[in-house]
Amino acid sequence: MASSQKKAWLMPFFLVSWSIRLLCNDVIFKQKTPDYDTLFFLIITRLYLWLKAIDSDFPYLASDMLRSVEELFRWTNLQKLKLVIMWSPPKANSFKWNVDESLLGKPSPSGIGGVLRNHYGILLGIFSLSTGIL
Repeated sequence: MASSQKKAWLMPFFLVSWSIRLLCNDVIFKQKTPDYDTLFFLIITRLYLWLKAIDSDFPYLASDMLRSVEELFRWTNLQKLKLVIMWSPPKANSFKWNVDESLLGKPSPSGIGGVLRNHYGILLGIFSLSTGIL
C-alpha cells in the first residue's frame, strides 16, 4: 500500500479526535450548542482537504465523500491497480449527465445510476434505480 494510502487510513482517527476537541472548546469556552450535523460535515470536509494535501491526484470531491465514504475504499483500490479515471467537463455553462448500468450476470439483479455535474465538476444531482432481475 502506498505511503499516502497508509496516512489516509490513519486520518479518520485524528480527524474525529481533533474535530470533537474543537467542538468541546466551542461548547465550553464560547457557550455554543453542539451541532452534530455540522461536526460530521466538517470531519468529511477536513478528510477531503487532508487527502488532497497528501495526494494532489486524489480523484474525488468533498461532495462525493459526503454521499459515501466508499470513495476512500475506491481510491485505495484504484491506487493498487494504477488506474486513471478521467472525467471531461462539458462546455462552459453546460451540464453533463454520466449514466451507467450494472448487471451481475444473467439472470441477476441489475440497476442504473447517473450523476449530473456542471462545467466546474460540481455535483448537482444523482440517481440510482434497481431495474429488477434481468
